[in-house]
Amino acid sequence: MKKEKLYLEDVFDVDWDKVKIKFNQINPEGKNPLEIWKQNPEEINNNWLFWENDKNRFQVGDIAICLIKMPHNRWLLSTVKEITKVLPIKNGVHYEGQELKEYHPYFGRLIIQFHKSFMSVIRKANTLRNQLEVLELLPENYNGDKFPGYNKVHLSWYQLQHILDCKKDDWIQALAHQKGVYLITDSKTGNLYVGSASGNQEGLLQRWEQYIKNGHGGNKELKQLSFDYIQRHFHYTLLENYNFNTDEKIIKDREDWWKTVLATRKHGYNKN
Repeated sequence: MKKEKLYLEDVFDVDWDKVKIKFNQINPEGKNPLEIWKQNPEEINNNWLFWENDKNRFQVGDIAICLIKMPHNRWLLSTVKEITKVLPIKNGVHYEGQELKEYHPYFGRLIIQFHKSFMSVIRKANTLRNQLEVLELLPENYNGDKFPGYNKVHLSWYQLQHILDCKKDDWIQALAHQKGVYLITDSKTGNLYVGSASGNQEGLLQRWEQYIKNGHGGNKELKQLSFDYIQRHFHYTLLENYNFNTDEKIIKDREDWWKTVLATRKHGYNKN
C-alpha cells in the first residue's frame, strides 16, 4: 500500500497568510548553519533568523518558520516564532520574536523534504506549504548523520569537530579502527592536500583529531593559513581505507599515487 504524503500544512495549524519561511544555508563566508545550530541553537534561531540588512521582511504579528539546510534537499525545523517587535538594525538583528511553544516538540526533530530552486532566503509560506513534505520526525534532537560507510566520508571542519566533540560512537569506532589515505579540500581556492594515516595506533581518528586541534596537523603549507580560514573552508574526504594489518609502505605508495594523480604537489598544499 502506497504511503500518503504528509505536508507541513498538515502539521501546523496557523494562519498561513501570516507565515514566512527562512531558509538557512551555508553563507558566503562558508559558515554552515547546521553545524552552528548543533553547538549553539540560539545563534540560528535568533541571529540568523532575524538578520536583516536594509529590508523589512517581517512585520509584527508575522510567524517565522526557521529551516536549516541538510544534505539531499532536506531541511531541519529549528524553531517557529511570532514577531513581537521590530528593532533598529543592530549587528543585523532587526526583530524580536516569541517562540510558539505548541510546536516545541518538533524543533530539532522535524525533517522536511524540499528542493529550493529560488535565490531568496525568505518566502511567504502560502506558495510553498503544500510543497514542504514531512519526511521524518526524529525520536530525539538531530545531532548529526550516522556513519555512512567508508566510501561516503566527506566532512566539513565543523562536522568533523562535532563528531569528535560529541564522541559519536559509530564514527569514532569506524575512524579509530582503520588506516587510510585522505583528501583535504580548500573550498575557497580549490587547492587540495593528500595525506595518510599509516603508522599510528589510532588510525584515521588520531590523525584527524590533530586537524581539529590546530588546523594544520603539522603540515608546513597549512601552517601558513589562519585557523579561522581552515575552519570555514576545509573539507575532509576518505579516499581509501585499510585495516591495521596493512603494511605502511602500501599506504604510503597509494598516498604518493593520489598526490600524482591530483597534482597536489604542483597545484595544492603538498610539497613532498
